[in-house]
Amino acid sequence: MTESDIDIVLNMLEQMANFKTSRTGLDGYYDFYERVEGPSQKLTKMGSRAYEGLIVALDDENPQMRYYAIKILGTIRDKRAIASLQRLQQTETIHKNRQMIQQAITQINTEPRTPEEELVTLLDTLKNGKTKAKREAVKQIRNYRNYAEVVPPLIEILHHNSHLRSDVLKVLALHRTSHQEIVTAVLAVLPDDPKDQLWDDTVFALRDHRDPRNVPIFIESLNYPEREHAPFGLRNCALSGYLTENDAKAISDYLVREISSGDYPPVMQSIGKSLCNALGSAGYDVGVLGIVAYVNADFGRESQLALGVLSKMTGDAVTEALIPYMNHENEKLHGYVYRYAGENRVQAMLEPLQAKLDQPDLSDKERARIEWAIGEIMG
Repeated sequence: MTESDIDIVLNMLEQMANFKTSRTGLDGYYDFYERVEGPSQKLTKMGSRAYEGLIVALDDENPQMRYYAIKILGTIRDKRAIASLQRLQQTETIHKNRQMIQQAITQINTEPRTPEEELVTLLDTLKNGKTKAKREAVKQIRNYRNYAEVVPPLIEILHHNSHLRSDVLKVLALHRTSHQEIVTAVLAVLPDDPKDQLWDDTVFALRDHRDPRNVPIFIESLNYPEREHAPFGLRNCALSGYLTENDAKAISDYLVREISSGDYPPVMQSIGKSLCNALGSAGYDVGVLGIVAYVNADFGRESQLALGVLSKMTGDAVTEALIPYMNHENEKLHGYVYRYAGENRVQAMLEPLQAKLDQPDLSDKERARIEWAIGEIMG
């Protein structure tokens, strides 16, 4: 293992150890998954390559960093770690760390089971275990999110163990099979009040499952703009063709209303981007005003990309909306207009393009783009 590899291991452990988030519920879980679970899985996959960096971390003054190093050493089952873990056991003062040391040593000395054998045990725990054991099994079973057989017991818990619903929803949000079955189960526990935290938890669980039944839930959630998951869900549903013209109008109206008020939340840049992509994929004329509102709000590069989304749509409403950007002060927007005009051979843009070509201060690059667009229209 090289010195740079050791640094990589220590940097990931430090990120995990110093993780903090102000978000709650499944938002907080999402942050935890990105900042802690993700690096942990990467270190585990490194196996023996991570060994030296993990051993170095055992002497770190941060007890949380030691905790994660101990835990991963147990997971990778490198027998060289036993002596170092036993030495640390003599001096470690943090109770949970001492417990993790013993667990890691036991793991290392235990013959590893195949994923299939481990899954059988987890499924049995989900069915017959006590609440605490079930909660731990739910957390571990997320590693089997591509296995269809884990869905039925999770749904059973979702319906009959209300105190475990949040844990189950976290796993179902990541699952990649049985989409219709999952959507049906999650919608069944959707609360009546959108202000309920469980509503947000269910939206998070549904966001990556493309199903037309999700669309009304996502649109209703737009009334609570601090919640970021519904726009991602709408983008995904649009990619599968599940947005109706009325859905697109609701999304577009939301963007126009919120942005024109000037009192939109800081997350508008990210959720607006997803909503513009949804409108672009849906392709309805009623979505044009919403995208234009987002572009004009000037969210920097994201607004530029939104104009790119608009330029991939077609129709008179799109043409009318794009023409003014031909003379926008941000020259990076001009290219989208020229490409749209040329690729679609839009006759209505021929006169504005010719007028633009007469401007004396054009760069050679822009002049060439305009001439190309005019040539495509006339050709």
